[in-house]
Amino acid sequence: MSDNRTDQLALVRNLRDQTETLKAENEALKGGGGGGTSGGMDRALVDAKISASEARTDTKFAKLEGKIDLLVERSTDARTEARSTRRTVVGTGLSIAALLVAVFTLYNNSFTLGSRVDEVARVEARQAFNELRERDPEPTSGSLQNNASIAEANKTGPS
Repeated sequence: MSDNRTDQLALVRNLRDQTETLKAENEALKGGGGGGTSGGMDRALVDAKISASEARTDTKFAKLEGKIDLLVERSTDARTEARSTRRTVVGTGLSIAALLVAVFTLYNNSFTLGSRVDEVARVEARQAFNELRERDPEPTSGSLQNNASIAEANKTGPS
């Protein structure tokens, strides 16, 4: 029994030693006044991790700023293109309007020109008829028929 008792005492001493070692390690891990442990990390390691995290965040923000700048540039390009397209459409519309005015004016002039030619032809025919009548105040029956047919042709117009 004494052997058994000695084994038990040795076991208890061993457990006390292990407990004291764990308490000492635990005290070394405590920091910040909160009573918790920092997992064995020292301040330099924590600072390095925070710096790396900030660097990644800064990189992400820089990429985001670049994308925003690209969007602004594309927006400006789109506005410039829209302005150019608008000018082209307005210019084309004005050109078509000017062309239509010119065509209608030309049509009106050609129509009135045709009317004037008709009037001039009738006046000339009457003058020719009157000149023939003055030359031959009493035409013969043949010349009278000929003059009558000319007068009839002038009244009805060209066929």
